Amino acid sequence: MRRWTDAFNLVDALRDLRQDAHLGRVALPLPVLAAHGVTLADLRTGRRTPQLHALVRELAVTAHGWLDDADGLADRHPALAASWRTLIRLQRLQLRALERGRPLSGGRRGTGRLRRALVLHSGRLHAALNWRRLGPVLTPPQGAPVPAPPPPVTPVVPRPRPAEPPLPPRPHAGGARPPAGLGDRVPRHVAIIMDGNGRWAAERGLPRPRGHAAGQSALRDVVYGALELGIPHLTLYGLSTENWKRPAAEVEEILRLLGEGADADREEVFARDVRLWWSGLPEGLPAGLLDALETTVRRTAHRRGLTLTLCVNYGGRAEITAAARKLAGDVAGGGVHPSAVTAPLFARYLHRPALPDVDLLIRTGGDHRLSNFLPWQAAYAELVFLDTLWPDLDRTGLWRAVETYARRERRFGGLGEAAAQGRIEST
Repeated sequence: MRRWTDAFNLVDALRDLRQDAHLGRVALPLPVLAAHGVTLADLRTGRRTPQLHALVRELAVTAHGWLDDADGLADRHPALAASWRTLIRLQRLQLRALERGRPLSGGRRGTGRLRRALVLHSGRLHAALNWRRLGPVLTPPQGAPVPAPPPPVTPVVPRPRPAEPPLPPRPHAGGARPPAGLGDRVPRHVAIIMDGNGRWAAERGLPRPRGHAAGQSALRDVVYGALELGIPHLTLYGLSTENWKRPAAEVEEILRLLGEGADADREEVFARDVRLWWSGLPEGLPAGLLDALETTVRRTAHRRGLTLTLCVNYGGRAEITAAARKLAGDVAGGGVHPSAVTAPLFARYLHRPALPDVDLLIRTGGDHRLSNFLPWQAAYAELVFLDTLWPDLDRTGLWRAVETYARRERRFGGLGEAAAQGRIEST
């Protein structure tokens, strides 16, 4: 109940941000606004800035997670389940309206009257059926003595069980341990093009989809290796916008495996300190896959050990094109002045504005190309190409690539430490 109340208050605060800003009583803490670059002036004018959009999206993920927790209360009494879940569905309608960029003010505007009516009608119908299923209230026959009511019993409210800490990563099958002594040379963000699944299967006389299934084990072991090494961000190329050209059976298998891998109840990595993000275009993806992705994103939002980003139906040019379209709309609408357009501002319009630049990009399978993968974020990434086919990779391959990265000098267009030191000594 407390979780639902927290979600209700958060949705109310987000919905009324503009009105509250005019009254000088914004419900969100000012440090939260400042951390996202949102000012009271932005709220008063009602401008949908990228910073405000990012703030709403992040807090909406938190509210969805609270509603997931509150949903369990419906299991305590079948007759109340429908009513309780109707309340939760109404809250989710409000959240989705806010995430779509509807006005942050004006009561229940933006949720859609028809959608609200359908939710309420369905909820009332299910509640009535549940109450009817319990049967009529029994009354004693006329003239029979009415038993005295039982003495009041103080209900025993069970204390909530503390959340279990995440499990540690599974150890390497061969007992390998991560390399020591890397210190601050561990990359903050590693991105991987998981290539070679089909060729792995062909070499063994198997159908190509079998290679993708074998790649699931490699993915799991690499995630554990990233956790052990302390890599904050790991991004994997799950399905590109070009992969739809492959045989239908292969695409169907990829989508099925992605759905299983994104399901927190089925995939063991989410019992660890792993937070899921996903990046890509939702159009064309199965509803079950989208639901698994969004549900696990909400359920793991509090994790901080490793952020695992799955790129699904992703294309770098499509991402940049969509960002340019959104930015052009804001410029045309007067929300952004052309002179204010900078690279950092543009980056806020990408699928995942909070995703940091890639430090190390790895491609398995022997090919030496980026294949439209994170072109904006990987502009200054160090590239490591491996001949190993993806299903044959494990965490030790990741560690060797990180060691290669740690030996390189990153200059970002400058002279670098060694060259700069030589220039200083010669002057």
